[in-house]
Amino acid sequence: MRKTSSLVFLFSMFFSCGEVKKHETESKSVNAKQTTSTTGTKRPRFNSPTEVIQPKEILRYWASKESYYPTLHFDNIDTLWIEFDGQCEYSFSYKLEGKNIVVYWDIIEDCTHDIGVKKSFGLKSKPIKGKPFMTLWLADDTTLQATYLFKSWTDSVNKGYNGYQYFPDLFLSCGQ
Repeated sequence: MRKTSSLVFLFSMFFSCGEVKKHETESKSVNAKQTTSTTGTKRPRFNSPTEVIQPKEILRYWASKESYYPTLHFDNIDTLWIEFDGQCEYSFSYKLEGKNIVVYWDIIEDCTHDIGVKKSFGLKSKPIKGKPFMTLWLADDTTLQATYLFKSWTDSVNKGYNGYQYFPDLFLSCGQ
């Protein structure tokens, strides 16, 4: 069931987000709570992390500013799905702490291949199940900023994939 909904989701988001690298300009529409990119794609806007984590329709998500994937999906009150590519996603629990969304490490996966997030890379400082590993906050009304608590580890994962970051710093709101 999750695979089928992921395929439908991927197809629909491909057309709804547009190019994530494009410069964005504000929409002049008074009743639309969205930002419009130069490609005409409207981005949902958020005033607080509470709005970010509210369960939404399947077409609302956050995409990496650099390369579209990974994408973030808040699909219920305490679960964040990180979709690393069209065939690999992991779920994590999170808690709202003030203006931050604190994400806790866990290895609950729906993945057809190994992307390296289970490796330790010989580092003593690596994510631990049940402990915080990432903090998200609104940098502006359409952008989530990420801070990783195990920076050496996330850098090691990212270095394993030339030109692609599994753990980017910025995510743009997408969807309807």
